[in-house]
Amino acid sequence: MTAVSPAVTIDRPARQGPPLVVHVLCWVLSVAITACSYPVVVLVLSLSCVPSWHGCEDLAQATMLAYIIAGLLISTLPLVWALFMLGSRYVSRGARVLAVVITLLAPILTFGVCTLYYMSRYNLMH
Repeated sequence: MTAVSPAVTIDRPARQGPPLVVHVLCWVLSVAITACSYPVVVLVLSLSCVPSWHGCEDLAQATMLAYIIAGLLISTLPLVWALFMLGSRYVSRGARVLAVVITLLAPILTFGVCTLYYMSRYNLMH
């Protein structure tokens, strides 16, 4: 008679993706880059103003405020998303990696959103 060995199963821990520390460090880096590029936005806005155009100062101030708000939102929303995914068992690690990538691309996205905001308001005023 042959002995049947019991089936051996190996429980591997589920891969969770990047840890929360990585998300927080990427968020700090993203906010720092966004804050350091703020003078570039101010310079671009100051060079785009024509002295004869009377709505330029208001549009520049609104665009700078939009840059600050968009920068904080675009950087912070992936971090919040990662925090909500942290407690979930069924979230793939690809979603958490995507949150890190979006956080790192936030300064570029912020500049793009700010530029689109300026151009749309400029076209409405002229």
